[in-house]
Amino acid sequence: MGIAQEPGPKFRRIVVDPLFRSEGIAVADVDRDGDSDLLVGDFWYEAPAFTPHRIRSGPPLGDGARTYSECFVCYADDIDGDGYPDQIVVGFPGKEGRWFRNPGKAAAEWEMHIFADSVSNESPSWVDLLGNGTKGMLSGSQPGGEIVWVTPGLYPTKRWDRIVIGAAKSPGSEPFSHGIGCGDFNGDGLNDVFVNEGVWTQPKDARKGPWPFMQLALGAPCAQMHALDVDGDGRCDVVSSSAHGRGVWWHRQLCALDGAVTIETREISMLLTQTHALIVEDLDGNGKKDLITGKRYWAHGPDGDEEPRGTPYLLWFSIEATKDPKGAPAMPCFVPHVIDDASGVGTQFSVVDLDGDGRLDIATSNKHGVFVFLQEPKR
Repeated sequence: MGIAQEPGPKFRRIVVDPLFRSEGIAVADVDRDGDSDLLVGDFWYEAPAFTPHRIRSGPPLGDGARTYSECFVCYADDIDGDGYPDQIVVGFPGKEGRWFRNPGKAAAEWEMHIFADSVSNESPSWVDLLGNGTKGMLSGSQPGGEIVWVTPGLYPTKRWDRIVIGAAKSPGSEPFSHGIGCGDFNGDGLNDVFVNEGVWTQPKDARKGPWPFMQLALGAPCAQMHALDVDGDGRCDVVSSSAHGRGVWWHRQLCALDGAVTIETREISMLLTQTHALIVEDLDGNGKKDLITGKRYWAHGPDGDEEPRGTPYLLWFSIEATKDPKGAPAMPCFVPHVIDDASGVGTQFSVVDLDGDGRLDIATSNKHGVFVFLQEPKR
């Protein structure tokens, strides 16, 4: 049985590449011609026709039934300050983090540099943790088992500067840990870091780690974790999605009479399995945040995990306010909207305005191929 299509924005589907290239994808103007290009594993695709160009040599990955990409997540940023966006890649979980220098106008293979010896957790994210406009990689780190944020220093070709958030043997720091994210959990204006087991609250001097840890039960193993006030009560909640099982959830922050923080986990949807990537954005442009996710196709091959051969949906959930029979505010409901049923997500994807029309679009890459979904004007 399919998922019913609810009213909402429509998207035009573009198959950029039918082959398995990567589980992550980034968007940037690689050649600085004013168009948004795609960076996917060993390739970048030049807009507007998405013509493929090699970033580096790499083996074919087949259909993904028994192979994995060396690009679990992919981001783009100008690491060396030369004006051209570079590619930031995390390969198999726990391995080194690499960045590839954009050669600019020269048609050459991109030069590789290692920025961290280990990037652990399956959902590391490129975030502005300190709120000062500088982004870095939030992840686990081995062999010590810390939670860290690393960012380019004065010499970006060397190992990057790191802030230790969680001390040795922290939860969420194993190579195959599932679930990490950041946001202002305690309402003090600073970004905190959360994993399934709890929250590290950012101190005034964030560089003097490890940060204080508050143990909380933030759900089952998941993908990216996002801060969002779901119920509008002024407290930050956390939303997450199941990496290899079934479900999308929100973890409601409650405050007891004695001031203690407690968590109430509620289901958003049990429609999909293996929702191994999750983004929070205002997709339909109505001023309210939405949840965008989908099914990761063949996360562990055609026979692994729960329902591996299920329909590879890409969808989003709008969060709708509700009222009880007496007219008082009640818990919000989450309405699914299908974007596509033959692609899904990988372990990380991008939601950006690709074509510059003011509407958010979506770029995904997984074992089904590389796709772009352009949001169409409202009729």
